[in-house]
Amino acid sequence: MAGDTRFGIPHFEDVALDMRMFLTFEAVARLCSFTAAARDLDRGQPWVSEQIARLEAQLGQQLFVRSSRRVQLTALGQALLPSAREIAAAMSDAQAHAAGVRTLMTHRVRIGACRKLAADPHRRRLIEQFLRRNPTVDVSIINDDTPALLRMLRDREIDLVITFGESVEGAERVEAMTLARYEAQLLVPPTDPLTRHKVVTAASLAGRAVVCGPVRGDPQLHARVFRAIEGFDKFCVEAPESDSRAINAFATQRGLPSLRWGRPGGSRRTLDGGVAIPIVDPPISCTLVLARCRGLLPGTAADRVWRLARMLYCAPEDEDTRQAIAS
Repeated sequence: MAGDTRFGIPHFEDVALDMRMFLTFEAVARLCSFTAAARDLDRGQPWVSEQIARLEAQLGQQLFVRSSRRVQLTALGQALLPSAREIAAAMSDAQAHAAGVRTLMTHRVRIGACRKLAADPHRRRLIEQFLRRNPTVDVSIINDDTPALLRMLRDREIDLVITFGESVEGAERVEAMTLARYEAQLLVPPTDPLTRHKVVTAASLAGRAVVCGPVRGDPQLHARVFRAIEGFDKFCVEAPESDSRAINAFATQRGLPSLRWGRPGGSRRTLDGGVAIPIVDPPISCTLVLARCRGLLPGTAADRVWRLARMLYCAPEDEDTRQAIAS
């Protein structure tokens, strides 16, 4: 923007302009008083006088005619005032918008969750505990496949993601907190000969049809399973949905065993109309994580979810942090 040569104003690109000087100028011009401008800006009068003196020095001319009774604009001041008003209005709008965004971020959190984890007790516990501590916060749960959730997280369409840690490994600008660890189990129909075994080896599954969730739901997690069980990618039967209940129903209809995740060190037990048997040699494990983009703003609802998860699943927090989580 070039200066107005009618008043001898230098080109603005040659002047190191400070936004605070223009805001101060606008306040003095609007209130016709240095003292009133200082009160309006919540500053001392010497600070206001310094800002005006700096602006006048950079422009090379006076902006105000000062008298004992009032402050009047010079011709240069009158020429500069419309631009100063536009700057002040834009700053006011920006501050209002920022305050609105901050309020929204403080009272709303959007959590993405892997469809396969719809019934996971740790997911349910974290969300229920947060709602109990923050009843006025609007919590939105978005269920989707992990790749889609990570894209939404990077694009700031959601704030947090609950998924498998193996699916987050290597994701740019994303950090994760472990909530739980699981080991693979085989849920077999009650008539299957495998129900006689206490454990199932990975080798014994070679060539057997086994139902699992759709690969698109968690490609990296599936790749890990494929590596652990030789040839698994050739004989696994993909269920159409990622939800664990849907996978079990799909497997039951076909009389096939299905993969599921259970607590580490679990033993053979009756579950969901079948028998859950640990897979060993090698054991196949995974982690449940809460993921976020690095640089999450402190004090937001998403930050409070993160700190609550850390309190529930990691090292205990001090009392100040506990109170901050609940506020």
